[in-house]
Amino acid sequence: MQNPDGGFILGIWYNGSNIGTSGQGLIRTNSIGDTLWCRRFAPTYSASGVGYFGARLSDNSFISSGFFQDGNFQATLCKVNSSGNLVFGKRYFLNSNNSVFYSSTETSDGGILSTGSIRYFSLGLPTDKILITKTDKLGNLKWAKAYDNGYSSFGQRLIELSDKSIVTIGYQENSFQTDKDIVVIRTDSIGN
Repeated sequence: MQNPDGGFILGIWYNGSNIGTSGQGLIRTNSIGDTLWCRRFAPTYSASGVGYFGARLSDNSFISSGFFQDGNFQATLCKVNSSGNLVFGKRYFLNSNNSVFYSSTETSDGGILSTGSIRYFSLGLPTDKILITKTDKLGNLKWAKAYDNGYSSFGQRLIELSDKSIVTIGYQENSFQTDKDIVVIRTDSIGN
């Protein structure tokens, strides 16, 4: 994502060779691509992490969406200030303990909307549903909703519209995972 100064913020994941040395992070560059800073957010336990998306917030801080894995996936948000110092890093233990954030965006009230997927099991088989959450500016969860359309579905990007409704775009896989179809969900400001 490009910043107002012409530089970029990039969500990254890095893979260490030892347990607990993988994680998510952010890289900030100037307008010609030189690295201003790189921050990694490794879990402090035996787990690995993946960062998918970096975004700039109105207070000039940045957010990274992703997950940590220690047997199950837990969706994560890491927020840093403009210098790259950690403001918060949070894992979200939702109903299934298998959740991932693929992207996040700021809301008009300063909160953070995130989308991704959450896994449920039906008759012993996994099904992923589109996940949308809202947190306050400090990452405290306000609500989380899963959307089921009968197929495994994954939320990829979302925006808040001027009427405060939320539009999420993602994809669904058919039961054989051979085809993918685009999914668009529009909800009110609390995910209904």
